[in-house]
Amino acid sequence: MPVAGTYSGLFPCDNCPGIETRLWLRSDGTFFTRRRYLAEDGQAPVTAYNLGRWRLAPDGGAVVLE
Repeated sequence: MPVAGTYSGLFPCDNCPGIETRLWLRSDGTFFTRRRYLAEDGQAPVTAYNLGRWRLAPDGGAVVLE
């Protein structure tokens, strides 16, 4: 099952308006994420990044980020 590609979405957040998330799954088994925690009232958003390796779960039903 080909899953390499770019995925994005908005996740809910208890103490912010939402978390804009973008995930890049590369065909070489590496990944990169960018999470942008949206801010309210003129505050600057906070951005976090992650790098690592990914694999399919044994049942093929999920992507595991390591």
